[in-house]
Amino acid sequence: MYCFYMSTTDTSLHIAAVERDTGIPKDTLRVWERRYGFPRPMRNDHGERTYPLDQVATLRLVKQLVDSGHRPNRVVGRDEGELRDLLGAAEATPGPDLSAEAQGIVDALRRQDLAHVQETLRGLLMRRGLERFVIDTLAPLASAIGDAWAGGRLAIHEEHLFSEQVDRLLSQAISQLPVQNDRAPTLLGTLPGELHRLGLRMVESLFAVRGLPCISVGPDVPVDQLVDASRGHQAGCVALSISACGASPSAARAVLDLRNQLPNETMLWLGGRGASRLRPRPPAVVEVFETLSDLAGRLDRT
Repeated sequence: MYCFYMSTTDTSLHIAAVERDTGIPKDTLRVWERRYGFPRPMRNDHGERTYPLDQVATLRLVKQLVDSGHRPNRVVGRDEGELRDLLGAAEATPGPDLSAEAQGIVDALRRQDLAHVQETLRGLLMRRGLERFVIDTLAPLASAIGDAWAGGRLAIHEEHLFSEQVDRLLSQAISQLPVQNDRAPTLLGTLPGELHRLGLRMVESLFAVRGLPCISVGPDVPVDQLVDASRGHQAGCVALSISACGASPSAARAVLDLRNQLPNETMLWLGGRGASRLRPRPPAVVEVFETLSDLAGRLDRT
């Protein structure tokens, strides 16, 4: 989902936070600053670079364009309107692949119609069952809403509202399912700087449908704490959710560090839109799942 990291002020981010937020390495930000005159950071009292939030929003658009094949010299330094035009973000809808119900949720978020969001989500869950609801409805919808926020078509409070409603709905559904407590649990979490939790709840739902035990330690957990928690709970696996903007070089280093610290018999799984984008790639012993359907298939083989 979203990636939004505040610094010590409410108007700017430190360079490390911008790297986590946008997925643009710090070295690249400095090169662009010298070569293209953008971004244009300020300096705090310690002489460190800080980036105004409007520049961070523009950098997100630049990253999307670069990822889609545009050369940096063609997009870095353009104004936000031009970048959105290139992305096609001026369209009112997230895309033609959304179902009518999902599009209705996006429209309801824009008009602050909480009752419609809640009613539609509950109805879809009841009709499709937890697993199909998560894979067929929530996965594409969450991606579309995250893209709409990144492109300025949804406000952050509207994106937060969606996440909160889904989290409550899934939590209630999970609590009603039995668990096989005689099996080693899987530890769910995210790496430092990765603040979203919706992906974790969606993964937890797939475990719950199968009665497989898992323990979520939530987002933004230091590597040493993930290691301690996995040992304390005698986890057979550690599963991390990595969002698209969380696929930074620091995340790739953290994955390698975590794999080296975990016992050999403890599996390490990665999922989320950013998992396959990590560079350098994780070691071969780390399993990476492109989609929730892939994860569901893997769980069926456990």
